[in-house]
Amino acid sequence: MYSIIKFEVEKMITKNGFRKYAVIIAFLLLSTAVAAPLTQSKSLRNIEKIVLGATKNEGSPEITSLGLRDFSITIHRIKKEDSIDPAKGSANWKLYMFVNGQRKTLDKDGDDVIIDKTITWENIVSNDTTALEIKFELLEKDLGYWPDEHDIADISAHVGGGKDNSKNFDSCRGAVFIRTYNLKTGDWMPEDENNDYLKIDDQSSLKWFITSGNFDGSTRKDENDATIWFNVFVENTPPYPPEKPSGPNKGDINVNYTFTTKCKDPDGDEIKYGWDWDGDSEVNELTDYYDSWETCSITHAWSKPGIYYVKVVAVDKYGMISKWSDILIVEINGPGGKNGFKKEKWALGHAYTVYLDHQNTQELIRTIKKGGMVVTAVAALIAAIATAYGVPIDPVTAAKIAVAIINLGAATIDLMDRGRGIYFKTYILEILGTPVYPMFTYIWSQ
Repeated sequence: MYSIIKFEVEKMITKNGFRKYAVIIAFLLLSTAVAAPLTQSKSLRNIEKIVLGATKNEGSPEITSLGLRDFSITIHRIKKEDSIDPAKGSANWKLYMFVNGQRKTLDKDGDDVIIDKTITWENIVSNDTTALEIKFELLEKDLGYWPDEHDIADISAHVGGGKDNSKNFDSCRGAVFIRTYNLKTGDWMPEDENNDYLKIDDQSSLKWFITSGNFDGSTRKDENDATIWFNVFVENTPPYPPEKPSGPNKGDINVNYTFTTKCKDPDGDEIKYGWDWDGDSEVNELTDYYDSWETCSITHAWSKPGIYYVKVVAVDKYGMISKWSDILIVEINGPGGKNGFKKEKWALGHAYTVYLDHQNTQELIRTIKKGGMVVTAVAALIAAIATAYGVPIDPVTAAKIAVAIINLGAATIDLMDRGRGIYFKTYILEILGTPVYPMFTYIWSQ
């Protein structure tokens, strides 16, 4: 019967002008159900969710009924503290998360990886629920069969460590994080044998609880220690990702530029915005609160020339965090051009950005035109700038970058100079960490 009701309501909603009739039907159904015996309360809840779910607008907050509430965990970061199964590359994590025994999983790769993902247990909190047991189990995944099985990572302050070539968490209590969250007080139960130690991250603009295998005093011993940053929330949904920041994509050092964004919170909560000015997925500046969908405006200046990847995250008044916005790329130059160097990782190796002021650009042009030991001379210039900028590179890499720049030609470089200097960005293929060949090279004016 309920499936028939749902079908008919949704059918009416698809026709213009019929939404009001769906609301009337919902009211009549709920009014009738209230008079039914209490033994039908489960059926009433299902009807209410079906009807209200069919009539609500897309993007509206989740509706829970009869006192049932959602519980969410946001995982911010997972970091490898010890060498877990060495010589196997970066970590491949599988995190098991339990709330009162209900399991959800999260997979992510990287030795120190920013995740910022919210996982929700729907309708897990009832009027009679006073506390929730939170449990984390963390595997570093391998091939999964002997002798290269998964490894248990230690994320607990409980005595004991992780375990290689095993996924039997039952025999490895010392690696498992367990703590009970008190719903009445909105805080964690006191520490004891069954309630693990937690640290609060006070260095971040956002609040995170931290659990780590290092907390058991094993910092001098390899026990597969790892660290997890997280937070918990009751009956709330995170804001939608903010719009891509709007603002200039070019500028000079020590000049304030204005950037704006906005986003919607499904619950209508106030929002503050965390700005990442350098692209490392860490919040550098946190604003005051704004209304949902109100435009946030902020100014920022950079003290060093370079290429910056600006993005923003939204945080509602209860601490729920959105996904990151799309990235705005901003190129910042020194007055009249300035030397600089930047190294970034990419899928097949590293990308190197070299910026030369006008004087060095003209010297580079003269060197290319002169001929002779051109690669050696240009490589020496690049290596000197990289060292001065605090990112020293080896002679082989410097030579690869030099070849890529020389191949652009003196005429192209001179055309792009425009009296201020230029940027070069070269993507170099690496095999086993050794630079092999420059794949792509871009040039643009300062």
